[in-house]
Amino acid sequence: MLPFVGLELFIGFIQAFVFAFLVLLYIVLALESHGEEEHVGHEEAEHVAA
Repeated sequence: MLPFVGLELFIGFIQAFVFAFLVLLYIVLALESHGEEEHVGHEEAEHVAA
């Protein structure tokens, strides 16, 4: 019984780590893509003005 509880805790920690990593990756990618879109918009505005 006790080894199964330890195994469940171990699997739970792995799942929590993977979930936290994926959330962090999603946030980083969302922030990077937003910054690039804003930069592209400024370049297009300069082209239109010229």
